Amino acid sequence: MAIIKHILDKNVNANKDSFFKKIRELDSKVLWDIEIRKHNGKRTTNQNDWVRKYARDCGEYMGYTPDEMYDLLMYKCNPVFLVDVETGCEIRAGGHFSSLNKKDGAIVQDRIINWGLEMGFFFDETTAD
Repeated sequence: MAIIKHILDKNVNANKDSFFKKIRELDSKVLWDIEIRKHNGKRTTNQNDWVRKYARDCGEYMGYTPDEMYDLLMYKCNPVFLVDVETGCEIRAGGHFSSLNKKDGAIVQDRIINWGLEMGFFFDETTAD
């Protein structure tokens, strides 16, 4: 099985040859599904900084380290669901904020704010450094 993940950046002409080379290298005896879609940029560094500051301040409020709070926030507000190969049971785990695009990052930020408010925590962004 071959998987090609190739992002054509703003300078498409500079890297489209390598993209087409990878396509030509696919086994012609195999049927392939090829999906081309508009790329959604990764979450911004400002979004990432915001989540880390939120985890620090909320963790202090709730008695967790910043890393523990970050993991809890990802579990509650950015879950992924995995299947245990032995039992077939679905397992909830925390996703990775860094894997989100800008739009999904904003959705997770809203979930974090709402969850924090439910827990009695208000994040004052003006004092978050």
